[in-house]
Amino acid sequence: MNSKQLFFLVAMTLLLVNKAKSQDITIIPEPANIKMSSKTLIFSKETYLNIDKSTKNSASYLIKRLKEGLNLTLSEDSQYKSKLSLILDTTYSENKEAYSLTIDENIEIRAAGDAGLFYGVHSFLQLLPANVYSNTGKSQGSYELPQLIIKDEPRFAWRGHMLDIARHFFDKNEIMKTIDVMASHKLNVLHLHLSDFDAWRVEIKKYPELINVGSRGHHTSYAKGKARYYLSQNEIKEIIAFAQTRHVMIIPEIDMPGHSTAAARSYPEYFDGKATYNPAKEESFEFISDIIDELIAIFPAPYFHMGGDEVSNQMQWEDRADIKALMEEKGFATLDEVEGYFDARVVNMVLDKGKIPIGWNEMAHFDVDKRVQFQWWQSDFSTPTGQKAIANDHKIVMSSSSKLYLDYPQQFNEPGWGTETNSLNEIYLWEPIPSSLSTEKEKCIIGVEAPLWTEFVESNEYRQFMTYPRLAGLAEVAWSPKGNKNLAGFKKRMEYQYKRYKAQGVTYRAPGTHSGDKYKVN
Repeated sequence: MNSKQLFFLVAMTLLLVNKAKSQDITIIPEPANIKMSSKTLIFSKETYLNIDKSTKNSASYLIKRLKEGLNLTLSEDSQYKSKLSLILDTTYSENKEAYSLTIDENIEIRAAGDAGLFYGVHSFLQLLPANVYSNTGKSQGSYELPQLIIKDEPRFAWRGHMLDIARHFFDKNEIMKTIDVMASHKLNVLHLHLSDFDAWRVEIKKYPELINVGSRGHHTSYAKGKARYYLSQNEIKEIIAFAQTRHVMIIPEIDMPGHSTAAARSYPEYFDGKATYNPAKEESFEFISDIIDELIAIFPAPYFHMGGDEVSNQMQWEDRADIKALMEEKGFATLDEVEGYFDARVVNMVLDKGKIPIGWNEMAHFDVDKRVQFQWWQSDFSTPTGQKAIANDHKIVMSSSSKLYLDYPQQFNEPGWGTETNSLNEIYLWEPIPSSLSTEKEKCIIGVEAPLWTEFVESNEYRQFMTYPRLAGLAEVAWSPKGNKNLAGFKKRMEYQYKRYKAQGVTYRAPGTHSGDKYKVN
């Protein structure tokens, strides 16, 4: 080989190799611990994949993302220069979501559970160019990776997103795409708000009018809507099966006793004539029990979300003779006690069926079973209701409206609910555990969840615009250690995350100023 040929070969090699330098570690959420080396490793077709049956799910996802351009071989032949090993090691950690990623002469992802391996795979993929997250492009033939050791685990066990498909409907494919992006951020709970004033969105075979009547239209058109928009039970099963490959748990919510106009349109005999279940009729509880039975048969999660919020301004109980008779029979002096009676009955029903009830923080006002988990949309626990919830050691997921509601605008003069803003920066810098809690009571907070209410979110593009990139900020809050915040560093890493969103085909709010009609940036 002469000098010209050697120069050409070196030049071509440099073009093919994509360098991932130490200053370009752009993993989101940021790992708990990274130890860098000045050395690098060439990751190419000359790396073989070392896996066994126990790591098949994570390995399959990795292979899919690497695609044709880097089709790793399952082999231990000496011709290969390095290996990429996925190792399921039950002794590695008590936390099944913890993992280590080591790159030296070889690449090793190790975890005690498949969830940890899966998260380690995502951290590894984020050392590569963004196009590995595309379903259409090809991977490059070679990458230069920094040698490093990552040891990582989540701060919170519950890292969630709530999608309201009752006000405006989003179908199976859109939900599955949401799950895929959530998984790349190491989020593990998708809470589906399935019923509300506007519509009922899940098939209940015993009560077909919930679909025939209750699923018609959207928030902006339900009074005149003709089309039915709902998830069939088979579609839900598909969503759940897909979510399980991504380690995302799907939680169903049927809001009650209020927020129930769509169900009341469908079966008025179980309601108060307005928007609220009638707790004076035993048949109402039989109706609820049947619905819960069908849902827990298809949702394997150990939880059932029963809502329980904003009842007092919806109920039409005061002038009903049957409600007055119930109050007299039970010795209730106020409608507040009637609401507590309803909540306690449904809570016990859910517990008897082997599920853990979840309710919005209004339910904490009542003396419900201590096993009830609350979703806290208020900012702290300074009220008597909040103090009661903490004193009784209820498990709590923080969904502070002033920090995590994704229907709030991302900056002023953009579309959104209310006059407050929840920007990406504000979410990233938010500390979910109030300083007023003692170290012992901090254990009540098991995680965070960002809701997207969709009264005014009509299109899928707008939904994505309101969700991303703020979900990346939530991921950092949920995963990274307390106090491990560097806004400038986060913004730098987000520059690479925007490229991943583009590769994933996601509409997102890019940095800068946007008017309300310019949210489609992809």
